[in-house]
Amino acid sequence: MQAVATAAQSQFRILGGLISVSISATIMTRYLKSHLPEILPPNLVGLLLQRTETIHQLNGETLAAARSMFSDAYNRQMYLGLGLAVIEIPLAAMLWTRSVDKAESLETASQPTNNEQEKAPETA
Repeated sequence: MQAVATAAQSQFRILGGLISVSISATIMTRYLKSHLPEILPPNLVGLLLQRTETIHQLNGETLAAARSMFSDAYNRQMYLGLGLAVIEIPLAAMLWTRSVDKAESLETASQPTNNEQEKAPETA
């Protein structure tokens, strides 16, 4: 049973990571698609979105503006990561308290009660 729980936990972690990466990539792509045409011709925007190495073909103010837009898009991705981390903190705290409560209940269940201690013969 523990193996099934461990496998399910790993599967949910992987799926959560995939969903986060896809949302993050969507945020960056949409931001760049809407802002890069302000400074670049459409054919160069398409190339830049396909291969970021294309940025080396830019120079001067255009290069600085494109880097600034990539920086802003990256910051938006970090806001997503920060939001997800903030959500995870209370969830992790709830899981932690449950495991502590369970451990305490297991400890008290394994300890003999007062009646059992009185009935037990004393060995000297």
